[in-house]
Amino acid sequence: MGYAPLGLWFGREDSSMNGVLRWLSLLGLLLLTGCHRPDMPNDDFVGIWVATKKSVLLFPPVPGESLLKLQEGGTCTLQKFPGWTDLRGPLSLVSGNGRWQLTARDGEQVVELEYRNSAMPERGTWTEYLHISGHGLGLRLYVILDYDAWTLYEYQKR
Repeated sequence: MGYAPLGLWFGREDSSMNGVLRWLSLLGLLLLTGCHRPDMPNDDFVGIWVATKKSVLLFPPVPGESLLKLQEGGTCTLQKFPGWTDLRGPLSLVSGNGRWQLTARDGEQVVELEYRNSAMPERGTWTEYLHISGHGLGLRLYVILDYDAWTLYEYQKR
């Protein structure tokens, strides 16, 4: 399974230096908004998070919404979440239940999800880290699907 081209995030294909500069700008924005602020309280994250329209385009269409439900007490429900069913296989959309918490990783605050894929519970639990950007109504959670191409799957709070 391939990933969407870099241009998808900016509405067009662009392999020129302008495209590289746009990605470096996005990276700088993520670092500035995500790393240099006080830790945020759990209450800011409790609720239903839905994938943005651009993120949904990264996978073949499937019925239903891609969402995260982060609940008080640290439980979570994932529906059509980008994850692996097998470490050797391609990334796919998975559903399941688990736990979440705010934690520090590589010097930044992240949301740690520990979940069990409901289609393959015998595989055990999986852990994913969601990067945080923005605050208030502009708060976003990101799963980095491909570090080399900076392909991001973005969630916003409903």
